[in-house]
Amino acid sequence: MMQSHSAGEFATVYRFMTEGLGLRGSDLLVYARVFSFCQEEGGTYFESAESCAAFLNMSERQVRRSLGNLVSRDLIAETADAETCPRGRAFVLRREAVSAAITRVEGGETTDKLSAGKSGSGHIVRGSGHPGHGRGQIVRPYIDRREE
Repeated sequence: MMQSHSAGEFATVYRFMTEGLGLRGSDLLVYARVFSFCQEEGGTYFESAESCAAFLNMSERQVRRSLGNLVSRDLIAETADAETCPRGRAFVLRREAVSAAITRVEGGETTDKLSAGKSGSGHIVRGSGHPGHGRGQIVRPYIDRREE
């Protein structure tokens, strides 16, 4: 049974996803969807492949393949969250990968200059702005901003 989605649902693609992580196509869309569920500390993505596929207008097979690609690149990790997701798979963001990608983009580097799988050591996360927002408004994804 297909779940219906409201017209107000969305997933945001941030610059760090394309330039910092080198994501494209189905992997980019699935990552943006996972990211939308996991922005807050402790956030877990546990949507069914069927529901994600319906939302992104792609096949369940594409969704599963993209999830596997994201896990293999260490951008997300599968988690055992039986309480939240008793019958399916659940995923969490690899926050180190997000922080490193944002740091690379802020430094003017892209995955064209770096290996997409190379991990960084950045701890501070700042937004890089959004071209659609003027007057210095900064759009920032929520990521743990604690300094170590």
